[in-house]
Amino acid sequence: MLTAELCAHVADVVGTSVVGGGPVPGGSVHAAYRLRLGDGGSAFLKTSPAPDPAQFEREAEGLRWLGSFGAVAVPQVLGVHGGGDGRPGWLMLQWVEAGPDKDFAQFAEELATLHDRALQRPGWYTDNFIGPLVQANDVPDGRRLESGLFRPVTNARASGIFGAAPWPSFWMDRRLRPMLDLAEPDLDPYTVELVHRACEMAPALLADAPLAPLHGDLWTGNVVWAAQGKAVVVDPAVFVGDPEVDLAMMALFGGFGHAFWLRYHALRPRRPGYDQRRSLYQLWYLLVHFVLFGGGYARQIEEAARRTLSGR
Repeated sequence: MLTAELCAHVADVVGTSVVGGGPVPGGSVHAAYRLRLGDGGSAFLKTSPAPDPAQFEREAEGLRWLGSFGAVAVPQVLGVHGGGDGRPGWLMLQWVEAGPDKDFAQFAEELATLHDRALQRPGWYTDNFIGPLVQANDVPDGRRLESGLFRPVTNARASGIFGAAPWPSFWMDRRLRPMLDLAEPDLDPYTVELVHRACEMAPALLADAPLAPLHGDLWTGNVVWAAQGKAVVVDPAVFVGDPEVDLAMMALFGGFGHAFWLRYHALRPRRPGYDQRRSLYQLWYLLVHFVLFGGGYARQIEEAARRTLSGR
């Protein structure tokens, strides 16, 4: 709820007066508002009464990190408060006014440019989140990724993970298996067995995958189409991995036009085995949705595991 106390706290942290605001669509996890600022401008605020104290901070870092590559557009981070001090957590972003057009071909070029930034190891400098769920990453000994390079930072959290796993092991051990552990009590044993068998395909299917910066949760609801059809990406769950992970999420729920796929694959042609890897990557997102939203995704999990195993 957008209270006077929350507006006062935001204004105090950001240094800009807040004169009002109202709710806007903002996803299925947090409340979202358009704030009216004292200078006549607007800002976007997402808030939650009791998030993990690191959740909004990791999201702000993820936006800045994506923006640092100069490829895809992200909103400017105006302020962030993690919560955990008796106040709600919140993230304040530049307001992006939605326009009527969607330039899918231009977004394809921008995303392909991001995915062309070759990096050396999967993961990120710390664990982060997909929605409210922890997303585990290989932490490189207190250092972070910045525009393709590691550089020392002083605020990295220890995670108990040392060194970097190869990409197939990362996908199994940091993505699929932990989420399957959360989902397993509510899945039927046959589907669980299918997913375990699909996981065993990872060493063969993913061995030669390139690594690049990823948005990590790239569905249509996380793209705002601004003036002149410009795509602005929001709500990232960033990490370094196979660019096909982003594509798998984009294909899972649809909404990206034919012009996007035509242009993207003209710039980055499909590698052999693309469809089978897509199914393996989609398993992660389906398990996430099953854990968050319930049994409606169980059949899709089974189907994705079958496609992975069959190669169709």
